[in-house]
Amino acid sequence: MKIWSDLHSDVELSERTDAVQRTVSNGNDHTYVEGLKDLGGALSFNANLTDDLVDYWGDLLDAYDTAAESGKAIWFAVVHPKLANAVFFQGDPASIGLNEAEVGGMAETTLYITPLSAPITEAKPTVTT
Repeated sequence: MKIWSDLHSDVELSERTDAVQRTVSNGNDHTYVEGLKDLGGALSFNANLTDDLVDYWGDLLDAYDTAAESGKAIWFAVVHPKLANAVFFQGDPASIGLNEAEVGGMAETTLYITPLSAPITEAKPTVTT
């Protein structure tokens, strides 16, 4: 397991269920039934753009490619220090792009991960250093 903890923000990661309309037998009323779950597309995480992050993310992309070639997946965990549980999901990380920069500003980037599974809430991973 590799950890990157220098994020400015994370995202809302909750599956939304479509409501599928159906007509009730009297023909005058509509009701809704649960439809497909929508994971919402790529998630964005903001972080300082550093050489360490670029190296870390490059290693992550290599690990993703290796896993995909073997029919395996990369799992991500979103951990909040004040919560007992974390949110886990399988994902497809995108390459780091070139973000907007300002004179005198901190170099920042947005990291994108497309969820490939519904989120699962479980106990935080145990990390030893």
